[in-house]
Amino acid sequence: MQNSDNPMVDMEMQQCIQNCLNCYAVCMNMVNGGQQAKSPYTTKTCAQVCNHCAGECESRGDMDCANACRNCAWSCEQLAKLVP
Repeated sequence: MQNSDNPMVDMEMQQCIQNCLNCYAVCMNMVNGGQQAKSPYTTKTCAQVCNHCAGECESRGDMDCANACRNCAWSCEQLAKLVP
């Protein structure tokens, strides 16, 4: 990941990456445990997007990626609400 001169930005980026990885893990646990939302495809896709986003943030390290990670994390949280 690229280093910035602002430790707060670095910390925020690391938190976004961790949030995406956490969402990936939750979605995959749902898929593997048979507790997906109405569509298993949707849950698995959400997991893949979160994992991809975390990887992009780690390699690119820009704030656009951090914003994408935030959006992915929010989307997975919303998806998790749909699972009984």
